[in-house]
Amino acid sequence: MKWGILLVTTGDREVSMLTALDSIAKYHPVAGVTAVLQGYAPDSPVYKHPQIVDLLSYPEGIGPHSARIAALPRMVDDGYDAIVNLDDDMELVAETDLRPSVLRSQVKGIGLVGNNWRRTPGMLAKVKPQRVFKNQAIVPTGGGLAYSRSTAEVILDGPDLDYLFDDSEWSLRAYLAGLENQ
Repeated sequence: MKWGILLVTTGDREVSMLTALDSIAKYHPVAGVTAVLQGYAPDSPVYKHPQIVDLLSYPEGIGPHSARIAALPRMVDDGYDAIVNLDDDMELVAETDLRPSVLRSQVKGIGLVGNNWRRTPGMLAKVKPQRVFKNQAIVPTGGGLAYSRSTAEVILDGPDLDYLFDDSEWSLRAYLAGLENQ
């Protein structure tokens, strides 16, 4: 199964984006990253990071929803079976295993799957991750979000408007299409 990571970021978050990319390279090296850069300087080292397999760049911010919507058709066309949205301020650690969520997203009738992982080593020390999937209408992006190619197509069927909370919008699209979010 081919799966990849979708990361959107803005130019004021270059250091955290590099940390996220380095941690992905360390703990999930087989997962290529499709990156959408907004407002990055042309000489940013992010452009040359080896974990990035596809890149879109905008001179100004277009928002997280529109940035993801711009990248999704490319990932679908590239044959990804599963996609994981991560935040550009996430640092994966040894305990961060995205694979259970990726595999869960492939189950027929499943929409968005929350990864339920902690974003930093400090958060991990406070609350251990749980590998439990429970049905919920709205799945928060925090910790990452996995979904199948068919769920991506459902999301792409909706309008590209300036949504403030794309996780809520995407959850609603999947839920209204009859999928179970977890």
